[in-house]
Amino acid sequence: MNETRTVMDIVAEIAAGRGISLIELSRQHGVNPSTAFRWVLRGLPAGDGTRVRLEALRRGKRWLTTAAAVARFFASLPISAPQPTTRPVRTPARRQRDTARAHNKLKERYGI
Repeated sequence: MNETRTVMDIVAEIAAGRGISLIELSRQHGVNPSTAFRWVLRGLPAGDGTRVRLEALRRGKRWLTTAAAVARFFASLPISAPQPTTRPVRTPARRQRDTARAHNKLKERYGI
């Protein structure tokens, strides 16, 4: 089984002293610790309808993973183009037209 193999890989990596906590992982990647925990429990969409989960083990009260598991996790995620986060720039002429349109609506509705 592939899942058993990855569990054994993680156990061996952690036993070799290469384990990192989810808190350390979140600091390294600049995310909230709850995000790293969510990667373990729910994972992220893989693009084909399945979900990719971060391999981790619970040891006592701490969750541990490894740098190799994190690399496998990010490698199995689909690469998508970043979505633009900026809105189109509104030109001064467009701003004047929008202002005139808003003024006319106020005049029609409220007599202002």
